Amino acid sequence: MMLPLSQSCQDQNKQINLPDGYHCINGKLYFTDATGNLIVLANQLISPVAVTRTVDGKSGYGVVFQILIDGSVYEFIADSKIVYTGTMKLFAELADAGINISPSQVKEFKVYIQACMTMPKLAVRLTLPQAGLAENRLVFALGKKVLVGQAESDANNEYVVRSKPAEGFIVQGTHEDYTESVLKAAKAHPQRFAICAALAAPLAQIVGYEGGGLHLYGASGCGKSTLLQLAASVFGSGAEPGDGSQESLIARWSSTANALEVLTAQLSGVVFCIDELGAFRASKLNSTLYKVLSGKGQARMTSGLELAKQHKASVFMLSSGELSVEDKLRQNRENINGGIPARFPSMLMESSHMALSDESMIDTAQRMENLKEALCKNGGLIGPLFIQELLDISDSRSELENSIREQWDDLVEQLADYATNSIQRRVIRRFALVLLAGLLAKDMDLLPWSEEEIQDAIIFMIERWLSNVETSKSDVERGVDRFTDYLRRNYHSLPYSDDPKIKGAVEGYRHYEDYLLLLPETFRNLCADVTPTQVGDALKNLGALKHDSGKQQYRVVLPCTGIRQYFYAIRREFIDELLEGERPSYELDDDSDSVDIVGSMLDDDEPELIEL
Repeated sequence: MMLPLSQSCQDQNKQINLPDGYHCINGKLYFTDATGNLIVLANQLISPVAVTRTVDGKSGYGVVFQILIDGSVYEFIADSKIVYTGTMKLFAELADAGINISPSQVKEFKVYIQACMTMPKLAVRLTLPQAGLAENRLVFALGKKVLVGQAESDANNEYVVRSKPAEGFIVQGTHEDYTESVLKAAKAHPQRFAICAALAAPLAQIVGYEGGGLHLYGASGCGKSTLLQLAASVFGSGAEPGDGSQESLIARWSSTANALEVLTAQLSGVVFCIDELGAFRASKLNSTLYKVLSGKGQARMTSGLELAKQHKASVFMLSSGELSVEDKLRQNRENINGGIPARFPSMLMESSHMALSDESMIDTAQRMENLKEALCKNGGLIGPLFIQELLDISDSRSELENSIREQWDDLVEQLADYATNSIQRRVIRRFALVLLAGLLAKDMDLLPWSEEEIQDAIIFMIERWLSNVETSKSDVERGVDRFTDYLRRNYHSLPYSDDPKIKGAVEGYRHYEDYLLLLPETFRNLCADVTPTQVGDALKNLGALKHDSGKQQYRVVLPCTGIRQYFYAIRREFIDELLEGERPSYELDDDSDSVDIVGSMLDDDEPELIEL
């Protein structure tokens, strides 16, 4: 942190506070040795101004030092543990700032740090280890800024954020300008949704909701990046990512997995905007998503061969790309597990979604251009105001959480008709949190939209999500899909079971005109990481399998070998339906992982709008 200052060391003598035996002379720091001689310790004054400890009071003890360089004051924190584990990193950072500690004085400088730690009358600063809401406190770290609730402000505590802030946490313009040029210009449903989604991020941390997010995909030019810019502008710079002319709070999927892990910590409790999923080049998107969305970084060892302390970040991501998450996984030849669509659903965006009913294409394009220009000049205003209002309305963290959770549960119940299985219900909970954020911000006079306009925006995006049928499928349903796709592709290439000239390894047989017999290992490979018995139960419910009593498999003698063994026997009627292009209809039972024949996965009738 840097503060403007132009006083000399002598002018500050009444303000600085040094331990006994240490002195400031001509802008340098001296100490008195055992013989009474004055020895230079540092070529600049390094004076203690406060001691630190973590908000829980259990660790993080250290000293906040100030250094005067070229008329400005710089602050840094020296942890008490560095005195015993090594100060070389600290000395390197000081040298980089122009403060050189002689190698012969390293030991004496450690003694100086220890002396400062025991000084009386130094102010106490409570340190926040990372961004976001402090544990059990109404205190929120937003970049380097700390927001304190009214109930906490009476304690007159000073706070300092230890973690490095993400780029783009800047404030531009005024609240009035932002409202006029951004919020009132954001008239399309997806645009209002993006603002509400950003405001939902701190709510997710307050209620301890699972890490996840929302993915917007569609052709180039449909307005996806503008939606990310709108979301980013809630907490910082909404400048276009990759522009290079100014900082942006929007990251890129081309970042490494380790860089994304760092960003989750820096953006804990605020929206994590990330653009161009197609640019992701690492080999395993599935594992990267699970690690990033969980908010818990990779386990690491300390220099003492102990497990380093891990801080869990609250992740609420808003992503964009030309491909859906499912399509990107397919492109990478990875399995699509049910957990990813549940925590990170995809919504197809089209250019027409950004247009208003009374607008021409030219008018829409001009409005979008004006909006993008305004986003480069205005941002970082309503997010802090929203969080501050949340912190001020309750007397404790638990009271705030209970209040938010109660309102959230009510909205989840009102949106329940949009979900037909357990995975869809998980997604609806995320949409309900976005709706709650919009309604709360409206009540705080931070958004110039009516409740109906906010509701319409969220319902519109729910319907966009529901149009992407794959996001509503479970792992078992995907296992059944892999199985049926295999039958379509390979049925005619499998040999007949009575063919005496079969050569090489086979995956199964066509057994006369009655069944297709798949080897158990073939079936297990098709199930991927889903339990084969679950997929088998689903196929039994679909009437696809011929099976022995109490089993999923059918024991039959192969004419070509004369050996009696077990197979997964698929009925010819089921295969005929697949080859004719029909796909079996099934739905995940709410209370189990089995699949029942209950008609189509999504109702033909669209859900009615919910009255709030």
